Amino acid sequence: MPHFIQGWRRALVPRLSSLVPSLLAALMTALMTKPMAAPQRANAEAAPVQQGANFLQARKQLLKDGWRPVKTHAVQGDGEPIGVESALLRAGIGEVDSCAMDRALCIFHYRKAKRCLRIVTSGEEVATMLVEQSDARCPEPRPPQHP
Repeated sequence: MPHFIQGWRRALVPRLSSLVPSLLAALMTALMTKPMAAPQRANAEAAPVQQGANFLQARKQLLKDGWRPVKTHAVQGDGEPIGVESALLRAGIGEVDSCAMDRALCIFHYRKAKRCLRIVTSGEEVATMLVEQSDARCPEPRPPQHP
């Protein structure tokens, strides 16, 4: 490999590596806050929770009303869940899809018959998390995990 390419590579790779966490956080924020697509007709009435509601109380009512959690969580890479995501899983709330690292936002999925419900919450403590928005989006399929 020519000398100038080796020098360029040594200078650029550490800088790119340090940007990865920031880029992932920005991507997660963009995915969680992008405008919602128009819900499908079958899902038109699939938002039975109000913005600002306590998440645990809203979840309890959803389960009582026949909504079922959709477990979509998958550990990404070789790490374990951290922060509020870890606390949610320890509390038995397995329908957490993901939580952002730069903002206290989490996504949850539920299903009732053929209807879907996606809830986005805010908050760093499980007991005080609030519903920020809900819509009729179904979870996107995840690629298979390889051991």
